[in-house]
Amino acid sequence: MRLIFGLLLLGGGALAALAVAWMFYSTSEPNTGTAQTDVSQASSAPENTDPPGSEQIEADTQNSQASSPPSDAGTDQPLSIDVARIGPDGSAVIAGSAPPQTEIRLLDTDQPLAKTLSNSNGEWVAIPDQPLSPGSHLIIAEMTGKDGQIIRSERGVLIELAETGNEKPLVALVPMTGDAATEILSAPDALASANIPKFGASGESATDSASIVARREVATILVALPEISIGTLSWHSANILEIKGQSVGGAAISGSFGGQKFGDVQLAEDGSWSTKISVPASQTGRAVIQANLLDLDDSIALTTQIEIDIAQLDVGLDGSEMVVIRKGDVLWRIAYRTYGRGIRYLDILKRNATRIDDPDLIYPSQIFALPETANQAQ
Repeated sequence: MRLIFGLLLLGGGALAALAVAWMFYSTSEPNTGTAQTDVSQASSAPENTDPPGSEQIEADTQNSQASSPPSDAGTDQPLSIDVARIGPDGSAVIAGSAPPQTEIRLLDTDQPLAKTLSNSNGEWVAIPDQPLSPGSHLIIAEMTGKDGQIIRSERGVLIELAETGNEKPLVALVPMTGDAATEILSAPDALASANIPKFGASGESATDSASIVARREVATILVALPEISIGTLSWHSANILEIKGQSVGGAAISGSFGGQKFGDVQLAEDGSWSTKISVPASQTGRAVIQANLLDLDDSIALTTQIEIDIAQLDVGLDGSEMVVIRKGDVLWRIAYRTYGRGIRYLDILKRNATRIDDPDLIYPSQIFALPETANQAQ
């Protein structure tokens, strides 16, 4: 009856991380053959509470059609989804804000759903031509930045539609970045009427209780798959290399560098981990770094590894964090993961000029320094 999303979560808690991974690794251009609703003057949210597709919404949309062609995002105004009204039959109205006169594309997971144009105030409304099908959906908004980079909204819309077509759907704004928060927009009547004990000490109302149940429902839909990754390397001191990574699920982290087992591994609540290991000056050649995600019984649930040339670690002798290139990596994606801005690939290119002959040709196992990372800025 219910389609369960198994989504990877990276950083900032179970819901927040989901989208960090999805966001960083989706690079395909959207299909232009989508439903289009060009909007140049959208009120921030439709006032009526009828299901999307009502005459009032249609009239508002028709009166606000764009008279100028879409442009790339040219201001610092972020892309956001602020309103999502979903009817039991799957009809939908989704609205938000963006830089003025910018084309906004909606995707249902990775499938094109609709596109629209923000007005001169940066407001936009999109109404998909076809109703959503029963089951679970994750709708995100994206636009093209002035540097050609695809920018996605920091929150997506999680929707669960019942098969009957007459039950109020579960609709929530869920994090696509580590800083966003979850917001329940609507929930089935069964959740709202759930018999949940009140927390008298805090004065929580029945509505508050229903919201808690709805949040638990969202958590059951967003199932976090176990994940373990090796992120950056840096020289902590002479011959002491610090290894950082990210994990989802599991109870502990173990691993090894060139066959030497990790010592103490620091594992934070957000899943980030780090460890320090001695690398003697006499150690040369190639070495494998392996990281393991452990269950409560210390059995290995998941493992990952990378191979490096130890000689290349000299690029970080100035204290810079270093990244090991993996198959499929490109500089702009590394810059986006590190700095939140793809255009900063130019900084990486400049810092590693002697190691990069062609920015379009980088190879697995290469090691590049990351200039002015967030950690160093602090």
